[in-house]
Amino acid sequence: MTNDNDERGRVPDWLLERFAAGALPPAQARDVQDRLGRDPGGQERLAALARSNEEILAAHPPARVAAAVRQRAASPRSARPARSLMALSMVAMAAAALILVLRPKDLRPPAGPPDPRQESGEDRIKGVSGPATLRVYRKAARGAERLADGASARPGDQLQLAYLARGQRFGAVVSVDGAGQVTYHLPEKGARAVALQPGGEVTLPDSYQLDAAPRFERFCLITSDRPFETDGLADTVRGTRPAPAGTEVFTFTVRKE
Repeated sequence: MTNDNDERGRVPDWLLERFAAGALPPAQARDVQDRLGRDPGGQERLAALARSNEEILAAHPPARVAAAVRQRAASPRSARPARSLMALSMVAMAAAALILVLRPKDLRPPAGPPDPRQESGEDRIKGVSGPATLRVYRKAARGAERLADGASARPGDQLQLAYLARGQRFGAVVSVDGAGQVTYHLPEKGARAVALQPGGEVTLPDSYQLDAAPRFERFCLITSDRPFETDGLADTVRGTRPAPAGTEVFTFTVRKE
């Protein structure tokens, strides 16, 4: 049997990175997940890796790097720089992939093909199956602009949140910014998830103004078929505590300019 522990008995860094990127077979991923749960510093190492990759992604947004690659590749005299940019693009894309999956045990993405019901540009990270969705709009002079997951915004932008329950009965909406500050949007007060309205898109009662906290604002819609406590969700959205049992978590990230 192969010993996958490092000299200190921990999951080695190379295996941790493959686990975070979803590159392990299901059985091995479950084994690593269990070992991280027993490792007192396991979740902290995952969180540190997530922060590092978020910084890489913020410095080198994949869309911007990819555009630069296409522009350089179109010039026959820029073959060498294009190759360098392509390498940078691959690093940025890999960082983006890692950020989406670096979550605690109950927030890891599902194995297998993506859910065909998932809408383009929306990142659904699940604890159990379910299609509930969170949407984010930015108030503009001509109305509301729907943002894509990962879109850029500035401090002072006024955002409006909305959800589609799609069969889920109870939920909460919580956000965390780059400084670790947590805001409860639904419910704003109270210790239990609220009953979600069925049907189409439901707008939250109050809009939200972005502050000057650095890097990002990550909004999380936590849903379940049963009522659940919301007290621990601050740690859940910070990535230091699993989501409540039987819930699913849909995340939407806005990047700060």
